[in-house]
Amino acid sequence: MLAQVAACEWSPAQIRVNAVAPGVTRTPMLGYAPAQTGWLAAVADRTPLGRLGTAADIAEVIVGLHQLDWVTGQVLECDGGLGLHSPIDSFGEDQRGPRTEKRP
Repeated sequence: MLAQVAACEWSPAQIRVNAVAPGVTRTPMLGYAPAQTGWLAAVADRTPLGRLGTAADIAEVIVGLHQLDWVTGQVLECDGGLGLHSPIDSFGEDQRGPRTEKRP
């Protein structure tokens, strides 16, 4: 909403306002979390493009959005498609199918 309000207020001055919403991105902020196992591997597996983002991926989106002169007040998700999945199914249970374990 901030991007939309700022875009409306600043458009008379020909100032465009957009926002970038990055997904899980491999940066030092993730620390030493192994990308091949655990939560990060599960995120990469659920991401349609099959990997975590990088700082270069996010920078590319920012540069590209900056070049679109007729775009303002938008939020561009750059998450490799992860946002296409329902947050209700945040661990991808629906994609893996039903559990095969038998309950007594």
